[in-house]
Amino acid sequence: RLKFPVAVEKQDVIGNAADLHKKLKNNMEPQPYRMIRNYRDIYKPSPAVLFATGSPQDQFTVESALRSCLTTMHPDITPVVKSFGVAARRSLVIRGVPLDVQEESIFEANSGCIVQDSIKRLPVYFEGKKTPGTTIMLIAATDQDRDRFISEGVKGPESLIFRNVSIKQRDVWVCFICTKLGHMAKNCPVRTATNQQCRTSLTGPQTSTCRCKKTG
Repeated sequence: RLKFPVAVEKQDVIGNAADLHKKLKNNMEPQPYRMIRNYRDIYKPSPAVLFATGSPQDQFTVESALRSCLTTMHPDITPVVKSFGVAARRSLVIRGVPLDVQEESIFEANSGCIVQDSIKRLPVYFEGKKTPGTTIMLIAATDQDRDRFISEGVKGPESLIFRNVSIKQRDVWVCFICTKLGHMAKNCPVRTATNQQCRTSLTGPQTSTCRCKKTG
């Protein structure tokens, strides 16, 4: 698993990982990336080339250098260069925020340190009714801001400081078709099974959730 990857799309123009690496050796010095490989995103199956970097700073250095270098190498196209996982690692959860504290006041108290429009108060449900809760989610503007929020707290209005700050934890995906961990139902390989590979062979009698194309 790559912690600080950078992806370059439009692989049909720039070639595969091996070809691109040869081109970059002659056009980009030094090469601040650690690894390069072909990549295909299950959510958007357009091929891409993935660069592995060693730190958040290297990630942005590689992103900027690649964008500049590829534009020089291919002036007739605009390659899509983007860093992965930035918003995920900067997503924070603040617990115990009073209901009378407005999200706008938190944004203003931490001017420039929080991504605009990223502050959201999570709801709670009581007796079937949706009401505002005391947990707030936000995205820090930089990795340094994230670390400072965790260690020192997030400023609120009138000198308030909320110190119960943690990184957002992602739940493990559970597929509702094959019941295995690690992917959602829409990406389940069983969903596109043939008649001979029907879900019935995995979980017993066919149910209404079976996505195969069995006709009889």
